[in-house]
Amino acid sequence: MLLLRKIITIVVQLNLCLRYLFWKAVLEINGGSIGKNARIYESVKLFSKKGFPIHIGDNISLEKGVVISTSESGKIHIGNNVYIGEYSILTSNEEIEVSDNVLISPHNDIVDFNHIYRDPSQPVNLQGVIAKKITIQEDVWVGSGSKILMGVTIGKGAVIGAGSVVTKDVPAFHVVAGNPAKTIKVRGATG
Repeated sequence: MLLLRKIITIVVQLNLCLRYLFWKAVLEINGGSIGKNARIYESVKLFSKKGFPIHIGDNISLEKGVVISTSESGKIHIGNNVYIGEYSILTSNEEIEVSDNVLISPHNDIVDFNHIYRDPSQPVNLQGVIAKKITIQEDVWVGSGSKILMGVTIGKGAVIGAGSVVTKDVPAFHVVAGNPAKTIKVRGATG
């Protein structure tokens, strides 16, 4: 039983190493990068176009089913010591910046663009998109099932409650929740 456990551990570590090497090569071909000690689990997808890179820092964990993609003219930069939970999606047509020590729980959508839909005589998919940078500063925790929409800056140390829809900037150390997300308290405040 002990030998079987050791064999399973070796196989799991080998799979993580091979996934890391594969995605490192893919990102580098398109001008991106990935740092040291990255743990990339099964079913992760990293899509970028040449010249519209994805840069990922050291000591990151991309859990099962995470999708990170750039399209049109987007770019994504993810700092060091970042955890992105199962089935979370980051998609960029402009820019998404995730700073160091950020925790993104499972099932989140972080999308820096929206479709234009003004002209009812034309299909929405033919009207183009509008995009604005998303910035998630250091030491942010994004709760499960949240949506971070274009043009938003989430300040240092902020907490986004599970299931929130963030449509406006979140000040540093504020805890927000709801749809649309609103401040419910400030971290470190007494009373």
